Amino acid sequence: MRLLVLKYCLVIAAAMQMQAASGAPPTAAKLAHCLKSCGGANISYPYGVGAGCFRPGFELTCDHSTKPPKLLLLGVATNTNTTTTKIVDQYRDGYVQAYVSFNIATTPGVLGTYNRTWESPGRILSIRPDYYALVAVGCGIEVYLVDPDTEDMLGYCFSMCTDMAMMHKEAEGKACSGMGCCVVTFRRPVRAFRVSITQREATQPFQVANASTIKVFLSEEYTTYHYNFTIGDLLSDEINETTVASTSAYLLTIIADQPNCTIAQKDPERYACGDNKCLDADDENGGYRCACINKYTNSNPYLDGDCDQGNSNCMFTYKHTTSAPNIRYFD
Repeated sequence: MRLLVLKYCLVIAAAMQMQAASGAPPTAAKLAHCLKSCGGANISYPYGVGAGCFRPGFELTCDHSTKPPKLLLLGVATNTNTTTTKIVDQYRDGYVQAYVSFNIATTPGVLGTYNRTWESPGRILSIRPDYYALVAVGCGIEVYLVDPDTEDMLGYCFSMCTDMAMMHKEAEGKACSGMGCCVVTFRRPVRAFRVSITQREATQPFQVANASTIKVFLSEEYTTYHYNFTIGDLLSDEINETTVASTSAYLLTIIADQPNCTIAQKDPERYACGDNKCLDADDENGGYRCACINKYTNSNPYLDGDCDQGNSNCMFTYKHTTSAPNIRYFD
């Protein structure tokens, strides 16, 4: 009898994992065994850690080699680097708050060009246009933002350094204006980019001559959370969440295995939205995303029946000028 019960339990467990992995929306109950957080970051389907807990292509890794642990979305290898995106938090509606940053070591006095590429696996994350910018902190650098697929230039900026007194007066604590750091704004949705940095000036003011690391990261634009330059960041060896509070961005989740909602709905075994609302991606890469009809409820449109729970824990919108904390933008 015990053997029969054991076999039955194994069959049920396997069925649960197959449904979660098939792409069709599972119920919250069928994911009850899955890890819910890692290092303070929430985990919500379609993302997940471990077999049966994520939609194909949305696997996360909880890295326990650090304290606290880090939640990572392991990326793809390129000819310039391997992209690994650190997840700060992940929300039930599919938004992902993540760090996208590069610390580029250079040799003082030596001119050169440096390339770094960011790409989420399967192009499942999209950087929203007009709300985020690419910030580069460095001296005597030209920064090119490039589409890695088409080689189209998406933007450009230049950063120079003057003497320390001038930088303290004109740049310290202020938005990037080309002194010590510069900004390239995203004007269309981007799921991958290459940043190409050319160091044009071999000599720098002696106070910043040893600023040998160029820092590049995403930051919010226009809001009070955008990056303000500090000389300390220019002189540091690296830039990360412990030294700069504005290096994270909210990225939009895209189901990229089908070109649009119409085609995706023809394959119910892989369709991610179930009975919930489907929205086509708003860029040329195609794909779609899911949403609850009442988009201000804290519900998960990637779970079967979750939008119907009537959870009134609302997430309010913000405008560019607001300073209220812990409030996110929804489209």
